[in-house]
Amino acid sequence: MHIWCLVVRKVQRSHLKGSLTFVWACCMAATMSASNIDSLRQAAKALPNDTTSVITFLKWSQTMRGENIEVAEEFALDGFRMAQSLDSDKFMGETKCSVGVIYSIRNDYDAALKNYLEAEKHFRAAEFEAGIAKCHLNMGAVYLARYNYDIAKKHLLEAKEIADRLGLEKYKININTNLAIVLTEEKHFEEALALHLANLVIHKQGDNLSQLSNTYTNIGYIYEVQDRHGEAYEYFKLGYDKAMEAPDGKYYEGGYALQNMVTALTKMGRLREAQVDLEKLWPIARQSGSTLLIADTYRASSELYKGLGNYKHALEDFERYRVIKDSLVNEDQNAKMATMQKEYDILKRDATIARIEQESAIIKAAQIRQQKDNNRQFLFLIVLALLGAALLIAVVIMVFVAISRKRALGRLRGNQKLIEDQNREIELQNLALKLQNERLEDLNREKDGLVGIVAHDLKSPMNKALALSELLKLQGELNEDQQRSVEMMGKVASAGNDLIRDLLDLNAIEHPDADLRPEHVDVALLLHELEMGFEGEAQRKSITMNVVVARDLPTVVCDRKALVRVLDNILSNAFKFSPKQRSIQVQVSGEDKDTIRLQITDEGPGISVADQEKMFKKFQRLSARPTGGENSTGLGLAITQALVQKLDGEIWLESTLGKGTTFFVRIPIAPPMPL
Repeated sequence: MHIWCLVVRKVQRSHLKGSLTFVWACCMAATMSASNIDSLRQAAKALPNDTTSVITFLKWSQTMRGENIEVAEEFALDGFRMAQSLDSDKFMGETKCSVGVIYSIRNDYDAALKNYLEAEKHFRAAEFEAGIAKCHLNMGAVYLARYNYDIAKKHLLEAKEIADRLGLEKYKININTNLAIVLTEEKHFEEALALHLANLVIHKQGDNLSQLSNTYTNIGYIYEVQDRHGEAYEYFKLGYDKAMEAPDGKYYEGGYALQNMVTALTKMGRLREAQVDLEKLWPIARQSGSTLLIADTYRASSELYKGLGNYKHALEDFERYRVIKDSLVNEDQNAKMATMQKEYDILKRDATIARIEQESAIIKAAQIRQQKDNNRQFLFLIVLALLGAALLIAVVIMVFVAISRKRALGRLRGNQKLIEDQNREIELQNLALKLQNERLEDLNREKDGLVGIVAHDLKSPMNKALALSELLKLQGELNEDQQRSVEMMGKVASAGNDLIRDLLDLNAIEHPDADLRPEHVDVALLLHELEMGFEGEAQRKSITMNVVVARDLPTVVCDRKALVRVLDNILSNAFKFSPKQRSIQVQVSGEDKDTIRLQITDEGPGISVADQEKMFKKFQRLSARPTGGENSTGLGLAITQALVQKLDGEIWLESTLGKGTTFFVRIPIAPPMPL
């Protein structure tokens, strides 16, 4: 509360409009919890539109990270929008960086990296090097979490160079910590330990218990990878104790320290103590909101139950750990992160272009100054000529001739300089265009390469794995574990084939040469065929599908296969996310003489506002999960939107959490151009 009292006095001195509300909201932030979130939202509406309010939003967001990660993101985005209205690149960078930290906590690393890259652009525009160092530090942490140690080290060393040059002591602990993790993975244990010990010296001069907890845990990890479990456990215990004392470290740093304690106790054979700590760990892991911590907790639980002889429980926890881990480390996200890294390299190239353009502007400014100097010289010579005219006409004539010759020579030189400058400017523009073309070619080649790998290197092995699973079923009786393994292999192979098919379809749809084949389509008949196709799924989940088609509905001229794929994808999602014994409503009507509208409503869990913003993008995993264990590639809605656009139509949705979702598709009755 002492800190916020200082803020109160500052506001009182500045006489800000609405300052009483601002002060009250700041004081509430000191004891922020879920119970007063609505009150803070009301207070936010009264905050003045200035940088002090942006700082307030950032403080609220940071405080809420350990309590409610969604609200933390909400406040960070509110701060970004206010920074946008103020046209402040520095604070747009700070808020984008805060959003990136939130996505890192959620383990959504591609979204985190995207926000860090945007933050760095703003910091570079503001020439704020401390912010650039922060972005490199955070990007290094992202690549560290993705086990890409080479790129992580590159970003961390760039952050260290800026921090050392500017004397940014507050960044040294995090830079040392992350570099030490890289050195640990490279098995340079003594160098890694030296960096952590240097951090302990810095900690003694401050009071950041969360960072101190993190340092103790990382020292323990160095001993753990060397099989020195006793020493490792002592440092993990120190890390856990410090995290419990910290106001904001209970669920994040404390969770990781406690998870490592369970692992160390298991390896030392102290299984009962490990079991007690595991019971304390589960609520902390779930409250943290960290998918990675939950996955590591399953792994620690699997190792413990294996030591206790409960192999069934150990296997179940290990499978849960593997499913979560595979969802965090997969080829799609690694490809996207590689693309973001390439975009970052291109960003640095763009900075070179900007510097060249700046040099061009300096040359132009020097040219203008030179022209002004020439003009002043000319006026001075005219004055001298007028004064000389009073003395001798002959002198006037001589001076006039001299001035004329100098003017002609000056114009000649000026024209020559102007031509040289113009040639220089053309060269600079050509260089900029060349670099931009290289960037586009790199990105296009990367996309084509990824699709080629999927088509040629993955499709054949997936088909072989699927065939092998079917062959094993025909070999004779299998026991329960073998049957489950064969079925799991078949499901994984089928899911892989679905992903390959969707990737190839999406690539074909997005290709500029892709053409549709319009024909007359009876929408009522088409829906009847689809209804028959989903009959088995409807019976399996006891779902009722009702189709209502307007009587006067005309036939539609469009690509039949494209329309079938659009409706099949939407209906498939409706069945996939609907609980048993629910209903799905399909309505088709003519909106006007030129268009028809299709409306598909389910009674599933609904779609959050955050998920709605990203659901039509590629490779998106939404918070809702299929209710019957069905597979989802994350490409279905992206394909659906691309096909609707090819049909010159529109797609949108309305959804209420807990009640269901309605998808709307509007398409023209006939294409814009005649057949």
